[in-house]
Amino acid sequence: MAGYDSVPTNEQQKPKQSTILACVYGLVASLMCAPVMMSFASIIFADPFFSEYSPELVKLVLFSSAVHQLCYVKWSTMPFAVGQVQDAGLIFLSSMARFVVSDGLQHDDHHDATMAAALWTLGLATALLGVMLIVIGRLRLASLAQYLPVPVVGGYLAYIGFYCGQAGLAMMSGVEV
Repeated sequence: MAGYDSVPTNEQQKPKQSTILACVYGLVASLMCAPVMMSFASIIFADPFFSEYSPELVKLVLFSSAVHQLCYVKWSTMPFAVGQVQDAGLIFLSSMARFVVSDGLQHDDHHDATMAAALWTLGLATALLGVMLIVIGRLRLASLAQYLPVPVVGGYLAYIGFYCGQAGLAMMSGVEV
């Protein structure tokens, strides 16, 4: 009976199996989201200024998505949840990137300085939003969102869909829509 002790029990196998399943789910989710993140990168950095930096910017968006997923998995209180970057911020990120580029070109800044300013602006804005969401969650203020009028939320979501559709048409046709 001494060998019986070395056989893992069902209780000992469950954590190992759930870890393997979590890794498989994470891999599948990442593979499914890679094309979405590439399209997000082309929407955020739609200004012609970014065209020469496009491969690096796509890699940056993919990396930031991976960081987002890792943070979500690490600190989520829901063990079954899978998180991914959403399209709601595209409008703002694209607008900020275009503004930084137009300001840099207006002041005749060097291209590298304009690129650095755009990336720092987008990174800091995203980090600040993340901190604000954590504070809202810790203070249990998320229930205040229910006071937003439904037409406002519906209009915002419709505009996101319209904006993504417009960006998709522009990418397919090569014409600014």
